[in-house]
This record gives sequence, C-alpha cells and structure tokens, in this order.
Amino acid sequence: MQKSVQKLTGSQRREAIIQAAQKVFAEKGFHGTTSKQLAEAAGVSEALVFKHFPSKEALYRAILSSCCRQKEAREAHQRPPFETLPASTDTLVQLVWGFVSRILGSEPEEEDRIFFRLILRSLMEEGDFTRLALEGMPVRWVQKVQQCVEAAQEAGDLPEHGVASRLVGWLVHHLVSGFIMHWLPGEALVEYHLPREELVQQVVWFCLRGIGLREETIRRYLDGLREGDTKNPPASLKEPAVLPSEENLSSGLGF
Repeated sequence: MQKSVQKLTGSQRREAIIQAAQKVFAEKGFHGTTSKQLAEAAGVSEALVFKHFPSKEALYRAILSSCCRQKEAREAHQRPPFETLPASTDTLVQLVWGFVSRILGSEPEEEDRIFFRLILRSLMEEGDFTRLALEGMPVRWVQKVQQCVEAAQEAGDLPEHGVASRLVGWLVHHLVSGFIMHWLPGEALVEYHLPREELVQQVVWFCLRGIGLREETIRRYLDGLREGDTKNPPASLKEPAVLPSEENLSSGLGF
C-alpha cells in the first residue's frame, strides 16, 4: 500500500521555501539567482514560489527578516540581555570578551555560515541584507559599548581623548568580522599557529589594549570576572602567554 504524503500547510511551505532559498542566495547572490533556481531548490514550481512571494525581492526580504529573527532568538536564549548590565569598565570587558569568544571560540554552524555568506554577498551587491542585520543586536551592542567606554573614561580607566566612544564597538565588530571572512571557505585561509582558545585570548587583549585600557586594569577586571563565575569560569579570559603590549605590538608591526 502506498503511504500518504503529508501535505504542508501554507505557513510550512512558506518557511520551507525560505530555508531552501537561503542557500541559493548565499551561493549566487541576489542578482545571480533566478526564480527557476529558487523553485528547484525548494522542490516546487515557480508558480508556487510566486504564490507565497510576489517577487524575488519579496522572498529575499523574507529571508532577511527570518535570518535576523532566528539569530536574535538564539542569542537571547543563550545569555541574559547585555542591555541590563550597568555601563562600566567591568561591563566593557565582558562585552568585548563575550563577543569575541562567541564568534571566534568555536567553528561556526552551517546556519551561521549561510548567514555570513549572505552578508558578504549583500555587501558586494545592494547591501540590504547587511543593513537589516546591523539594525538589530549589533547596533544595540555598539551603543552599549559606547556607554561603557564613556563610563570607563569617567572612572579614569580610559583616557578622555582616546578612540571616539561611538567607534569602539564598530572597530571590534569589524576586526572580528575579518576573521569570519577568512574562515568561510571551511578551511581557514590563514594559519595562525595558535589553538582557538589562545587566538580568542589574543584578540580580546588586542581589542582591550587598542581601546586604551592599561594592562593592570584589564587584569583586574578579568580576575573579577573569573571570581564571579566560579562554576564556569571563562578560560579564554586568562592572560595570554605573550601580551599584546606596546612593546611587542610595535615590534610585530616593524616599528
């Protein structure tokens, strides 16, 4: 007896088309993708695709919204909202470490790889996907970093006339994004000759020193974070074997 195939509801079919189309757009970009390719990837007719999405642009916008919602939902479930933390030097260190370790601390999952590929494709074309992706959590994170930098300046932990507070979060964000781009092919394009945990440590210290925090200030707040989380201490907050201090930073750059 032939088994009956369960028919998808309208909302389920819509979501299935979105999931299939993500990979096509990530591989070929918006302008390089045809409606026929989208239909073939979803296993449906072009007419059915257009029944749910009146145009390729509408499907693309639906993918943007879906990806951003899913990413924010996962991140909100994984950790308490950073917006609830007080603006301080301590929070500044937490934000930098949390961002760097979350992105660089482990191999990106396939969903994340597709998300980052869509961002790169968007940057090379119309920019809509990247623009929408930055409107959510990244902008809020950068704003929180700015508040913390200004609080650290008031506390005397940062010089008043250092890096502009409104730029600090974006500088860290763009630095980490550079690593992601070099990891997207699956096999890293650059051999850093460091375990991933040590790489995270180096990037965290590089960012915090670049912001303007002194070594003793960084150590003090990292020690406080370790002591405050005795059940699951953040190992990647440990001081690197070779600190990115002014001496070894300048020598590494040939100065």
